[in-house]
Amino acid sequence: MSVGNDITTAFDVAMQTVPGQQSVTVEPPGDPSKFPALEIYEGDWTAIDSGLNYIRWRATWTVTGFVQGAGGSDAIADRHALHGAMVAVIMVDETLGGIVERVDLGDVRRRTALLANVRRLSIEQDFEVEFTTSRTNPALPG
Repeated sequence: MSVGNDITTAFDVAMQTVPGQQSVTVEPPGDPSKFPALEIYEGDWTAIDSGLNYIRWRATWTVTGFVQGAGGSDAIADRHALHGAMVAVIMVDETLGGIVERVDLGDVRRRTALLANVRRLSIEQDFEVEFTTSRTNPALPG
């Protein structure tokens, strides 16, 4: 295991608890087929501090949620509810069980996606995660 994998796993475990979700996938190879669906992506890491034996990072994990419907007030309400639940399950413990120093909310993007030739509303939430790893091996805790 690695620090990055531990963080991704914590996001996966949290997203599994989102009420009503029908699927959660990490770095999915294709489009979801059940909705609401959640997808988790690990983004770039930026070094923000270092010492003799450690490096502190700020990295982005993005959760994308998809709901049934291409528009209209019901689909928009579903998207807002899904977004709120996505944020709530992460921010209830901003240390992800003690494996990171903190999680902050980042950018939010609302989109209409074409999945299997059907338009779906989506929401993308960036989570900015600060954590420390070993200076000599960033897979290991610092």
